[in-house]
Amino acid sequence: GTTASGQPARQAPRSITPADAEHVNQVLATAKTSGVRDVDALYDEGMLQSRAGRLRDAAQLFAAALARDKNHELARNRRAEVQNELEGAIATNAGEAERAFQELRYDAAIVAWEQVLLLADLSDQRYKAAQAGIERARERIRR
Repeated sequence: GTTASGQPARQAPRSITPADAEHVNQVLATAKTSGVRDVDALYDEGMLQSRAGRLRDAAQLFAAALARDKNHELARNRRAEVQNELEGAIATNAGEAERAFQELRYDAAIVAWEQVLLLADLSDQRYKAAQAGIERARERIRR
C-alpha cells in the first residue's frame, strides 16, 4: 500500500523465523563463552551483517539488542537505517522484476522477484506479489 502522500507504506519488521532465532542464539552463546555483554555482541554482529549486505539478519540482530536494552541508541539508529535500506532494496527489486516482465525478460524478472522473497516478510503483500510474479513468468516461459 501507499500513504496519502503516495509514498510506500512502511512495512512491519520481518517475522522471526526459527532460523532467525537460531542466529540470535548462536551470537548469545558466543557472547556468554567470551564474556561479552549480550547486547554488545548482538549489536556488533548486526553491524557485521549490515556491512555484508545481509540486511534482514542485521535488522533482526539490532531488534534483539533493543529487546535487551531499549535505550541502546546505536542499535535503534542502525535498525532504522537498515530497515530503510531493506525497504529500498525490496522496492528496487520489485520494480526491476515488473520492468523485466513487461520487456519479456522472464528469467531476469524471476531473479528480481526471488530477491524480493529473500528480503520481504512472509506477511508482506510484496512477498505474495513476488510469488505470483514468479508463477506468471514461469508460465510464460513454458509457452
